[in-house]
Amino acid sequence: MITTKILSSLEKVFLDEEPKAKERLKGMALKGEKFSFQWAFCRDFENECGTQRYRLDLESPLKEYIHVYAVRNVACELPAYLYEKDEDYLRTQPGLFPDALEEVAPNFVLMPWQWRAVWVMVDVPKDAKPGKYPITLYLRKDETGKAAPKGDGEIHAEGTFTLEILNAELPEQELIFTQWFHNDCLATQYNVKLWSDKYWALFEKYVKNAADFGMNMLLTPIFTPPLDTEPGGERRTTQLLGVTKTGENAYEFDFTNLEKYIEIAEKCGIKYFELSHLFTQWGAAHAPKIIATVNGKEKRIFGWDTDSASDEYQNFIKQLLKALIAWFTEKGMLDRVYFHFSDEPHLEHMEKYAAASAVAREILKDCNVIDALSEYPFYENGLIRNPIPSTYKAAQFYEKGVRPLWTYYCCDQAEAVSNRFIAQPSYRNRILGMQMFKYDVKGFLHWGYNFWNCQFSLCPISPFETTDALCAFQSGDAFSVYAGKNGEPVPSLRQLVFNEGLQDMRALQLLATKMDKEDILEKLEEANGGTFNFYRFKRDSRSLLKLRKWVNEQIKARFC
Repeated sequence: MITTKILSSLEKVFLDEEPKAKERLKGMALKGEKFSFQWAFCRDFENECGTQRYRLDLESPLKEYIHVYAVRNVACELPAYLYEKDEDYLRTQPGLFPDALEEVAPNFVLMPWQWRAVWVMVDVPKDAKPGKYPITLYLRKDETGKAAPKGDGEIHAEGTFTLEILNAELPEQELIFTQWFHNDCLATQYNVKLWSDKYWALFEKYVKNAADFGMNMLLTPIFTPPLDTEPGGERRTTQLLGVTKTGENAYEFDFTNLEKYIEIAEKCGIKYFELSHLFTQWGAAHAPKIIATVNGKEKRIFGWDTDSASDEYQNFIKQLLKALIAWFTEKGMLDRVYFHFSDEPHLEHMEKYAAASAVAREILKDCNVIDALSEYPFYENGLIRNPIPSTYKAAQFYEKGVRPLWTYYCCDQAEAVSNRFIAQPSYRNRILGMQMFKYDVKGFLHWGYNFWNCQFSLCPISPFETTDALCAFQSGDAFSVYAGKNGEPVPSLRQLVFNEGLQDMRALQLLATKMDKEDILEKLEEANGGTFNFYRFKRDSRSLLKLRKWVNEQIKARFC
């Protein structure tokens, strides 16, 4: 006997616990939206013992637009910090947690008394015909242990979900979303040489995966990014820009690899490019690692031993930025390029940040410059025009009139606010989209698309086995995608749920073209218990799904 349940995408199905949520047998989606639900099941011992193999079949008029994943459980040694957490975590003890979304094997294995799930994602085409579409899944017994021909075998379980496609199209994403792409981690994981043909093929697959789920800005390592590196240490060199020292204080730049990087990324759907930081993380005290050809030989010319405000490095910065501006201007894309000074400086670093960035600020006065920082005096003193405060501080920046407003979160945002840790419920991941709609957020940054290193990049890790950078960050903070076989990215359910939040934001923006935003915000407040902001929101899946259903119904009434 197999017990089954059809669940929303906001539930997490643990091996040892029957899902408590009620079944959800229907839903609504806009054209161009990615809609997901889950089918969970558990087999008992009544007639057969041990492992049993089944084939998963799917029938639907939408079949060609449907992708089915098996939800894989991954190890979480650090699901939550000991003290920096709240009551809104599913579990805080180490164990196996559902997260990776793998291709469904031809022989689908069910162990007795273990709950498992498949994830069903409908990529609704923009030209879909409005209407209600059944999606039926079957588990058929495979007596031979091999995949039987389609339609053969006894049906042991089945479930049907009905998706209604509305006669309105999800608008294009206006939010700029970047999740830092770590090229060194990708090359190390697959043991390939950076910027080789094999690497470019890998790069394209992983950028395409990121873009498919909402990322439209890409971290671009003109030099090895000075991020998550032990002070005095080095990360694997990922420098795109060729540098040749032609004189005592003169340099030439080769844009060949940079051009290819951008070309592939744009083909995958990336629109914006953020250049790696000009100064080191947490204070802007030093230069990043920069490799140049000097007298015919490659050598490191700047790094931890270089004061960021030194004359030699500042002279280099002048030449570099003028060359980059000229090149991007020639390509007609300077308005889509964003520069960085230093990541997460604090108030005690403000003087050094000011000194290091003075020359760059003058040269880049007409360019886009962003940095993740949450101390308002940096903005107040004119050191940054586009600060990116954490979600802990974003509302304060908004209230002080900072526009456009960006925000970010990382491991520090572990209490009260939205995040995507594996141990957190998925509604806490998805709610960010509606919060960003309220505050008219224009950009969102997260540091870990594929950080498959331990903390400070001292060694690589295997993402399926280590989800916490060797017990440094809560599981799931460092990456949203897993390194699959044969160079194939394996998405996480957190990645897809975050994209659902982005789609909520887009649906609300569509509704706001026909309905006063203040009336929409009033509904958001009401649905979330009277107060709705980055800290306060209803903490259950049902309320969020009910609110999105209301948005869909309002769109249906006004557009269909």
